[in-house]
Amino acid sequence: MSCGASLPDDANFCLKCGKPAREGVSSPGGAPVYETGSIQYRFTRRGFFPRAIFVATAMSPSRGEYETSKSPEFRVKTYKTASMGFFEEPHADLPSRSKRFRKKSDDAFKALVTALLRDGWEPATPGRNGYFEQGFRRQERP
Repeated sequence: MSCGASLPDDANFCLKCGKPAREGVSSPGGAPVYETGSIQYRFTRRGFFPRAIFVATAMSPSRGEYETSKSPEFRVKTYKTASMGFFEEPHADLPSRSKRFRKKSDDAFKALVTALLRDGWEPATPGRNGYFEQGFRRQERP
């Protein structure tokens, strides 16, 4: 596949990008074609005062993979522990010691989701690794 996904031998369409997986396979007439997307967490700066953003990326059968939008940047809480050294708290799966930092990341995530919904995306799959990994889809635009 051009998107790099590995597929079962009997697959008709790519599970990642939706393109036909082999010659002679086409979308059923009139059936909508969807772009799929997900929100990911990315550090914009690491170190003593780390910062991060949420990024929405999409996979389109006609356009391939592209970035749809980003959240506002927010500060990430850093802790020092004897056993683990420094670690950053990116999401809800780690114990929250600072509601202020968590509120900033929640606000950034909500701002990105609001922008996606305004642009015609709809929630499609729940997150796998924390609250911020939400999947989205929308009907492909010409």
